[in-house]
Order: sequence, then structure tokens, then C-alpha cells
Amino acid sequence: MEKKLIKSIEKELDKKIDLSKSFEENDMDSLDIMTFISLFEDYYKIKIKDKDYKKIKNFSNFKKFIQTGD
Repeated sequence: MEKKLIKSIEKELDKKIDLSKSFEENDMDSLDIMTFISLFEDYYKIKIKDKDYKKIKNFSNFKKFIQTGD
């Protein structure tokens, strides 16, 4: 993920993000995760279906989902 996007997410969530850790390990609650996804959607001008949110458990899983749709 682009550093500019990560910095924007960190600023919005007011916390440091470590992409090698899970959302939980980054102390992200469900609202933080939704904010992260929303910022990502806005940045890349895409839309992730609501039913697909449950598939996203961590940053590497999110990256895989974006690349493959699974």
C-alpha cells in the first residue's frame, strides 16, 4: 500500500499502523476497520461490497482480497 494512504489512515485513526500485524494487533476496533476500508475506497475510487467486509481480517488478507476479489 502506498505510504501516502497509510499516513492518511494513521492521521484519521490517530494511531500508528504496522502492516505486518493484524487489525487486532494494531488495536483497531470495528469502527477503525470501517474507516480504514472507507479511506481505501476513496483513495483508489473503488467500492467494496458490504458482504465482503467480513472476509477482511488483516492487512495481508485485505491486500489479497483487493488483488483477487477473494
